[in-house]
Amino acid sequence: MAAPRGIAQNPKGRPKGCRDKRLLYTDIKQLLIDKKFDPAAALVELAQNSKDESIRIKAMTELSRKYLPDLKAVEHKMDDNQLKSLIELKKKMLGVQERHINDF
Repeated sequence: MAAPRGIAQNPKGRPKGCRDKRLLYTDIKQLLIDKKFDPAAALVELAQNSKDESIRIKAMTELSRKYLPDLKAVEHKMDDNQLKSLIELKKKMLGVQERHINDF
């Protein structure tokens, strides 16, 4: 049950000796930096070298969540002149590519 508005749920406050979680996270982060621990490198190592397939899959999944963006559909609106210009540009680019291919 929620306490009435204006009344603290823990009037005595945090017990002595109990660390603030924000400070604890800061300490852990600094420890990892000091030890030169790279979580991404550890996940790559697991994804490449683990003998357990489920661990490799979990490591790859976590890497993809962290380092690959979620793609969303994007709607483009353009008038006829812009569309014609884009088509002409694409034709020019394809022409350049065809000339380079023919050089070989």
